[in-house]
Amino acid sequence: MLYYLAQFKDLWGPLRLFQSHLTLIGLGLIGTSLLVWLILPRVKHRLPTDRGKEFACHGEKSKGKPQGAGLVFITIFAFVCLLVIPPSARSYQVLGCLYLTMLTGWFDDRSVKPWGRLLKGSLDAFLAFLTAAAICQFADMPIWLPLTKQIFTCPAWLFILISIPILWLMINSTNCSDGVDGLAGTLSIFPLLFLGGFLYVVMGHVEFAKYLLVPHSTHGASWAIMMFSLAGAVAGYLWYNASPSHLLMGDAGSRAIGLALGVGILASGNFFLTFAIAPVILINGGTGLVKITLIQVLQRLGICTQKKDDAKIYIKLIHRFRFPLHDHCRKELNWSDAQVVMRFALLQVWLLMVLFTFFTKMR
Repeated sequence: MLYYLAQFKDLWGPLRLFQSHLTLIGLGLIGTSLLVWLILPRVKHRLPTDRGKEFACHGEKSKGKPQGAGLVFITIFAFVCLLVIPPSARSYQVLGCLYLTMLTGWFDDRSVKPWGRLLKGSLDAFLAFLTAAAICQFADMPIWLPLTKQIFTCPAWLFILISIPILWLMINSTNCSDGVDGLAGTLSIFPLLFLGGFLYVVMGHVEFAKYLLVPHSTHGASWAIMMFSLAGAVAGYLWYNASPSHLLMGDAGSRAIGLALGVGILASGNFFLTFAIAPVILINGGTGLVKITLIQVLQRLGICTQKKDDAKIYIKLIHRFRFPLHDHCRKELNWSDAQVVMRFALLQVWLLMVLFTFFTKMR
C-alpha cells in the first residue's frame, strides 16, 4: 500500500521514494526482521510446546520448547508484504497460498495425533496447484533453459503440471531439513537473498536480462520484494533459533519457507534452478523422501519387509544412512549441531554459486 503514497509526492517530496522498488525491498527486509525480532519473545509463551521427535537424533532436546514460531513470522511477513509490494492480484494470491501452507503446518503442529502422510501430501499437492496457477495466471509463460540460448513459451497447463512436483518437493525437503537448531533457517536465507537479487537485478532489468539471455519480467521487482521480506523474517527468527534455541518454527514455518523458495524458482523462469538454488536442502531433506518412497514401494512388491534383518543386502545399504542427512552426520559422524549448521551452510553457498553460474552461463 505504501506504493500508492508516491502519488502524493507533490505534497511532500520524500514520498516519491515509495516508487522505488529498491526502497521497498529495504523496507521489507528491515521491517520483517525487526518486527519478528521484537514480537517473537513477547508471544512465545502462547505457542504450543514441542513433544519431542521419537525417531530423530537428539529429538529429546526439543521437547518442551515453544513450537510454531512460523505462525508468528509468516503472519508478520504477509502483513509487511501487503504494505511494501505494489498491489496486484498475482502477488496477493501467492501470499494467500503461502499463508494457507503455513496454516496446514500450524494445525498439524497443534494436533494431538500428527496428520498422516497421505493427508499432508494431498494438501501439499493442492496448494502447489493453487500457487502455480497464481504465478502464471493461466497464461503462457516464457521459459529459459540451460545449454541453450533460446527462450521458449511454455503453455499454462504444462507450466502448472511441471510446477506442482517442484513446489511439493521444496515444501517437504525444507520441512525435513528442520531438525537442528538454526539449520533450516540458515539454509533457506541464502537462496532467498540470492533469488531476490536475481529477480530484481537481472530479470527485473531489461538490459541485464538481455545480456544474460533470460526473459525480462515486469513482475521481477515484486517477486524480489517478497523474497527479501521473507529473508528478513527468517533472520529475525534465527536470532532466537540459533543453538541452543529458545523456540522452534515447526511445520508452520518450514513448509511456508519451502513453498516460497519454489515460488522464487518458478518466477525465475527456469525449472532446473531447483537444483541450483537449494542443493543442500534437496540433498538433506529430499533424499529422505526418496528413501521412504523407495522402501514403501519395495515393501509392496514383497522385496523388503518391515524388519531390517529380513531385507536383502541392497535394502540394508539403504538403512545404513539415516535421513535427513543431518541426523546421519550427528549420529554416525559425531558432528555437533554447530558443525552441521556451519558445514551445511558452507556447502549450500558454494554449490549455489557454482551451479547457478553453470545454469546461467553455460548456454
